[in-house]
Amino acid sequence: MIGEGEVAGVDEPDGAAGAAQPRFDYGAFSFASKAEVLAKSKEYWNPDKTQFWVDSGIPLVIDRREEYFIYDMSGKRLIDVHLNGGTYNLGHRNPEVVQAVTLAMQHFDIGNHHFPSLARTALAEALIASAPPGMSKVVYGSGGGEAIDIALKTARHATQKRKIVSIDKITMIKPHLARVDYTWKWDANRLGKEFDASSDMVHTFNTWDRGTLIKDYGVDFYSGAPTKASVVMAETKDGVWKPYVE
Repeated sequence: MIGEGEVAGVDEPDGAAGAAQPRFDYGAFSFASKAEVLAKSKEYWNPDKTQFWVDSGIPLVIDRREEYFIYDMSGKRLIDVHLNGGTYNLGHRNPEVVQAVTLAMQHFDIGNHHFPSLARTALAEALIASAPPGMSKVVYGSGGGEAIDIALKTARHATQKRKIVSIDKITMIKPHLARVDYTWKWDANRLGKEFDASSDMVHTFNTWDRGTLIKDYGVDFYSGAPTKASVVMAETKDGVWKPYVE
């Protein structure tokens, strides 16, 4: 993050006039100073991470975020070059997103995952309409890790194969020709193949039985030393990439 000047709202020193009143009032909660937030962050949340940033000379406590700026509790405005959580496209608290969420919350809430949903159905239809040909269904996940897990399980079910290719690097040799470096991952060991995690038999095991198989008998559904390899791919006239054959 890059400092971009100061704005009003610097913390009062301890004992300064008005210190008895909450200096930062956020409605549902308030703090007297940034120092109080840092102290309570160490006490109730994550002492090591909080102290790490303090020791590094970055005692940042974000007050608010707007567009591509972060405002520290002390009043300093920073340019956000980290931009995690999708803000690299929209910025923080994008007005159109805020308006859409506010409008939606006047009618919808978090919903119920057991029954058909108005909003989920409408969103799924819009996603499929904008997706490449061949896509017909949408599966929702709560985050990136869950989305990857869903993708892996879906691929294994659809192909009935267990190996997963992780692409490490793509190097363009010339237009329409590229070398792809990849890694085979999560190749099951012998017992893992006998007790396939997606098989009907394993689905009949309870949690205790699965734990016993893994802990006592070394059943490892997802282990195995990764294997690195590379392949040269060529783009065909119809835009499909296929292994290059001389």
